[in-house]
Amino acid sequence: MAFFGIHELHPFSQREVRYIVFLREPLARIVSLYNFLRFNSKNVWHHEIVENDWAMTEWFENSRGLWLHDGQIRQLLLWQRKDVLTRRQLHAEDLAAAQQALAQMWFIGCQEQFHADAGQLYRLLGFKKIVANEAVNVTQGHIRPDAETAGVIARDNALDAELYRYALSLRARRLQASAGAESGEGALALRRRVARWLPFRSSTT
Repeated sequence: MAFFGIHELHPFSQREVRYIVFLREPLARIVSLYNFLRFNSKNVWHHEIVENDWAMTEWFENSRGLWLHDGQIRQLLLWQRKDVLTRRQLHAEDLAAAQQALAQMWFIGCQEQFHADAGQLYRLLGFKKIVANEAVNVTQGHIRPDAETAGVIARDNALDAELYRYALSLRARRLQASAGAESGEGALALRRRVARWLPFRSSTT
């Protein structure tokens, strides 16, 4: 998920930019991240877990990584609010800014409906050939949190959860609009209609 605002950079500032974003249910995202870092990665975050022999609870409570705490909001706001890189606690105004950025995305999908959303995205982009379905970079570990750990993670990612619910509502409305357009206007008209939803141009143009 790229941060919102890159369209303001040269040479994009003079061109239409379309943002595509996929979000994930926050608890599932954190659990998957722990397993990926522990079993599939060799970076500094992997060594942090292994060298400290951290279980998921210990990792979540002690890691230096702020991306464990409302990380999807942080990612969306990296361009607009660079202090999210260093600020431990996010607030309601950060959520509101992330929701505003999300509403301007050309396409919104979610990991939990990835195959359906990817198919919809391919159709909107006019792809005629689609790569065969392959699972890439599959995490080997499947450690699950106990109820207490899951509760701690969920409470600490409450703003991300609210953002995710908002994303699902936007996604549902757009799918409904697409279905109506597809049945009444045909696929070509649908792509033209969606292209008019969020034509992005920098304020400098």
